[in-house]
Amino acid sequence: RAFSTSAQRPGDCGAVPSRSVSGGAAPAPAISQDQIEDFVESIADPVNRFEGNDLPVSAFEPGGRVPTGSSRYEKRGIALNVPRVDMDKCTQCNYCSLICPHAAVRPFLSTAKDLEKAPAGFKEGSRKAIGGGALDHYNFRVQVSPLDCTGCELCVRICPADALKMEGVDKAIELEEGNWEFAVTLPNHGEEIDKTTVKGSQFQLPYLEFSGACEGCGETPYVKLLTQLLGDRLVVANATGCSSIWGASYPSFPYTKNARGEGPAWANSLFEDNAEFGLGMRRAFKQRREQLMIHVDEALADKSVPISDKLRKLLGQFSVMRHEDKRDMLLPKGKSFYNQLREKIIPLLTEEASKHPMLQKLHDQRDMFGRHSHWIIGGDGWAYDIGFGGLDHVLASEEHVNVLVLDTEMYSNTGGQASKSTPLGARAKFAEQGKATNKKDLGQYAMTYKNVYVASICIHANHQQAIRAILEAEAYPGPSLVICYSPCISQGFPMAESIQHCKDAVESGYWPLYRYNPLQIEGGNNPFQLDSKKITGDLFKFLAHENRFAAIMRRNPMHAKKHQDRLHQQLDDRTRALNVLGLDELPSALNAAAPSQAITVLFGSETGNAEEQAKSLTTGIKARGLSATLSSLNDFEFDQLPKQSTVLIVVSTCGQGEFPSNSHQFWKKLQDPTLPMSFLDGVKYSVFGLGDSTYSLFCVAAESIDVRMQELGATRILNRGIGDDRDEDRFYTGWDNWTPQLWKALHAPDKPLVRVIPKPAFKIDYAPGEATPAVPNEAIVPPGATPLTLTENTLLTPEGYDRDIRHYVFRIKDTSLTYNVGDVLAIWPRNHTDQVDAFCKMYGLDPTQELRVVAGPEARNPIPDELNVRQLFQCVLDVFGKPNRVFFDNLALYATDKAEQARLEHMTSEDPEGKALYRELTHDMVNHADVLRMFPSARPPLEQLMNMIPPIKPRSYSIASAPNMHPDEIELCIVAVDWEVPSTKELRLGQTTSNLKTTKPGDTIMCAVKPSSIVLPEDPMAPVLMAGMGTGLAPWRALTQHRVFLKQQGTEVGPCVIFYGARKAATEYLYREEFEKYEKMGVLTMHTAFSRDQARKIYVQHRITEDYQTVYKQLMEQNGSFYVCGSSRNVPEDIYNAMKEVMMKGGNLDEHSAEAALSSLKMSGRYTVEAWS
Repeated sequence: RAFSTSAQRPGDCGAVPSRSVSGGAAPAPAISQDQIEDFVESIADPVNRFEGNDLPVSAFEPGGRVPTGSSRYEKRGIALNVPRVDMDKCTQCNYCSLICPHAAVRPFLSTAKDLEKAPAGFKEGSRKAIGGGALDHYNFRVQVSPLDCTGCELCVRICPADALKMEGVDKAIELEEGNWEFAVTLPNHGEEIDKTTVKGSQFQLPYLEFSGACEGCGETPYVKLLTQLLGDRLVVANATGCSSIWGASYPSFPYTKNARGEGPAWANSLFEDNAEFGLGMRRAFKQRREQLMIHVDEALADKSVPISDKLRKLLGQFSVMRHEDKRDMLLPKGKSFYNQLREKIIPLLTEEASKHPMLQKLHDQRDMFGRHSHWIIGGDGWAYDIGFGGLDHVLASEEHVNVLVLDTEMYSNTGGQASKSTPLGARAKFAEQGKATNKKDLGQYAMTYKNVYVASICIHANHQQAIRAILEAEAYPGPSLVICYSPCISQGFPMAESIQHCKDAVESGYWPLYRYNPLQIEGGNNPFQLDSKKITGDLFKFLAHENRFAAIMRRNPMHAKKHQDRLHQQLDDRTRALNVLGLDELPSALNAAAPSQAITVLFGSETGNAEEQAKSLTTGIKARGLSATLSSLNDFEFDQLPKQSTVLIVVSTCGQGEFPSNSHQFWKKLQDPTLPMSFLDGVKYSVFGLGDSTYSLFCVAAESIDVRMQELGATRILNRGIGDDRDEDRFYTGWDNWTPQLWKALHAPDKPLVRVIPKPAFKIDYAPGEATPAVPNEAIVPPGATPLTLTENTLLTPEGYDRDIRHYVFRIKDTSLTYNVGDVLAIWPRNHTDQVDAFCKMYGLDPTQELRVVAGPEARNPIPDELNVRQLFQCVLDVFGKPNRVFFDNLALYATDKAEQARLEHMTSEDPEGKALYRELTHDMVNHADVLRMFPSARPPLEQLMNMIPPIKPRSYSIASAPNMHPDEIELCIVAVDWEVPSTKELRLGQTTSNLKTTKPGDTIMCAVKPSSIVLPEDPMAPVLMAGMGTGLAPWRALTQHRVFLKQQGTEVGPCVIFYGARKAATEYLYREEFEKYEKMGVLTMHTAFSRDQARKIYVQHRITEDYQTVYKQLMEQNGSFYVCGSSRNVPEDIYNAMKEVMMKGGNLDEHSAEAALSSLKMSGRYTVEAWS
């Protein structure tokens, strides 16, 4: 039996030593990089030179243990042509990486520092990563390994932007091999990215690379994806077959490890016993973990064992979770909670093991603290035929073990013999005239157990469904079965056409996509979800494309037709049965309205967000007493569209203007130029679009459908809603604004007829806390933020002055952050400890209580998985922020006092008095804590508050430094904000500015660099004219520093002019000495307006109009740019009027022409306003 294990450090998750997995023994010693290279040099190279028979027995490791990752050294170079990426076309979707069978095409993330040593070609091809969140910190590049690529063309075929082209391998090696060698040395930044999306999964290290599989192999993409999602804790029992051959063909081993030595543990068994073998591995690990739990309990109970408080607390958490049999649900980024706990325990155990034999015993078993992900993998010959008895035993075992069936519908590895998976009518060995019986329905069989998770997936046709299925299977606390459609060269079609061929298989009904999750029953939901409801393809065309069917058609057409007719009938019957299984309620129960009168909700979704919102919308419609149907755009019968009364469409936009895959057919039909303009007369509709405004074609799918529906005669009942992933609350911001308007447009109640408290979106485990939290505040980092060290906090105004203006400096050296002139720094504040503790006391919470949090699918807010109560309200939830109407509305559900409940409901109703009451409260600037104090009977539990109160939002400040002059730091100029509550006269402080004011050098602040609307002219000689009021001077200081630095480096620069306004020169002329120095250098001209320094108040707009001739000349005749920064209340309008006067006087224009000239400047990016509220 071949046996390959990961080269792992002692104790790392997934280490499976080449010995029995009985309890107690220490992990196998790690294999070093030098040992891998020695193995390649002393064994792999001679074998590849056909000199393997000359090797002595002593050259081999006893027991068959071999190093992993040796395939990366082969560099076969077998392709004549390989893909090359045009990064200017790339939309960063990562589909090319997902589908690559050999992991030879990958996306890489890099920081500016990473790129300092990059080859010129790699650096030139890198682009700013798009997608928001953590990606904002990085550059992006897709890189191909020309010597590892097999030339299958799948990446070229799947690219939606035509960004990959095949070219000769010699040229590719010359241009790209050095880039690849550099790329694989980059740090693995993918660990910061959510791996549960298609895009995010491909930033994860593939622990399966450069296998010996055929070019275009349909099996390896599934296993490669499995390793990307779970590879650092993956344990595989692999049945003999193709997957064992490309998985471990001595001496080349494609399974690899990460920089920490973690990776898949892999072992091969035979057809007839692989299921039992994998089950035995799972039970052996389970037994070892139970033994570990006993030893942990003994160590905790024995007072003579010297355990540090920190380690005792962590071991106690582990013990509680194991004793209570806590389900190890995945954390937001697809990580295991047990493994995260293990990462904290092992370093402490390593330090303390020598203090006592019991601690040493725990240290020896340290690889058992994590939770391994056990998978039994094999082909259809194993699963459907020879190993079926063992597989059935596994499915009936109730063990938490997963099965992945790579279904090629024949014995591919042994030459293409028929299996029970071979479909009716297909030609194979031992079925030369076409198989006479139907394919065994393994999925339906497994579902009869009712407690087995079952999925049928096709990664080529529906990427996100495949990822969801694997993650759901892994999270399911019992046996799971995932059946993967795996196109194979033995099926008789060019593998380069696999993507379209797989789509044809799904669309013709040949291969259904579904998921059966018994956990859904707990929530009263249908456990079965059919992800491919509608047959739209041509079955005959699909079959004719494969030689296994076409050969029978050529040889005996009549015989082939009989088989095809039977197959067609069988597939139709199966599709109808699956559609019935997928119904939430039987058609006879739909008595609220005829189908055409029901509201039709359609969605187009690539990552699942649009689908989830469409489901939520459908639930909301039904809760208001209306009838609704839900379907993907493709699954909806297009010819029924004119018969619908009301259609609501929720659709996302992918990459640079791509429609989601499950909307392509609908959009193609909707675009048909032969459709009459009255096609949708009488149909009412509205559209909601989801997208990311960092892409140039933002929400274009929603816009296109919206415009086309109206062109065809449909009546828009509500303007298009937009959900931007870059908004403060992501797409929920737009959604929460759109849905209340929708209820009005539908003449529906603004609230559900029957209101119930929703299922909590979070699960919390509580533990006693201590004064010092288990996780420090500095470790609680909001998504997209980078912790920065404050190095300076200097007061710029006199002590005791009524305006507290400060200069702050943040160190960015040795971080991933870089910035450009005009950028802003987003700062996440922390709530003050005394305010948080007062709130906890009022709410009856212990601020030191430790929380372990697991987010459910309904979770809207990113809550850390471990923190205490104080940190929840200090670092995460915006408890002192302004509540919206939704908060008041949801709070009413928890009010036990009827009067309080009625008042809350009244405030969120359409009643004028209720609206007035709500306006009064918001005018009074009440916050969430105020509202909870006002309604003491409404006490939502923490797991509900986590979803009701939004997260703390960052506040953005213009950066006051230039990166060429200050490359290692970011400087800000900020005025502290305060105001008086109208009703109570209480003085309140701005959350961020008050937080910053009290920080000290050395403190850590959560920050992110964001682009602004300010863009410098490309020509350094072009004049720049800037108007700034108060701290609005900040970006103009940065721009001036930029020009000063250029001049110091010998570059000629054009005029820099600042119009600066403040109250008094003595107290508010910020950076005066610095600006006077720049004036003496001849770079800057300052025009100041200090309104309180003379009897007649003078403002910036006055200085602009006074110098109208120079302003007009520099702006219009010398191609200058004009910038404004200040409060959004009056400043932009006042400056605009002054500039209009400049245009009229300087250019001798009438008012209309002056406005037209200013509009032209704005359109060309030469008149820019950066205002704050």
